[in-house]
Amino acid sequence: MARVRALGLSSVLLLPYQPREDMRWSLATADLLFAPNLSGLTRYMLPSKVYTFMASGRPFIAAIDPESDLADTIRRLECGVVVAPPDLDGFEREVRRLHARPEVRDAMGRRGRRAAEAEFSATAGQARYRSLIEQVASGRP
Repeated sequence: MARVRALGLSSVLLLPYQPREDMRWSLATADLLFAPNLSGLTRYMLPSKVYTFMASGRPFIAAIDPESDLADTIRRLECGVVVAPPDLDGFEREVRRLHARPEVRDAMGRRGRRAAEAEFSATAGQARYRSLIEQVASGRP
C-alpha cells in the first residue's frame, strides 16, 4: 500500500480482506486478476483461486510453475496467462500487454467462465465420477 501511495498509482485499488460472500463483487469489478504463488508450490498443490477466477469470468495472470499441470490447463483453455513466480519482468510485460488489449482480456474471461461451467463445476465433476464408477464397475479399461 505504501508503494502504491509513493508512486501515486491512482489506478490501483487495494482492498482489505473481503468476506467470502462478497468476493464475487470484488472479482467482477477487476479488469485483471492476479494469483501469486511461490516457486515450486504448484508441484504439491493447486491454488483454488485460479478456479475461482475462471468462474468469475475475469482474465488473470497466474504466477505458477510453468511446467505444472495447472499451467498446462490455463494455456490449453486460453483463459489466463502463466508467468514463473520470480519473473517480475514477464509479469510487468503481461500486465502492460493485457492493459492495452481489452478484447483479449474479455475473450480470456469468457473462455475461463465456459471452462468453469463445463469442466470444473460440481455438475461436471459428478458426471465424471459417475462415468468412472460405471466404467470400473463394468470392467472396461
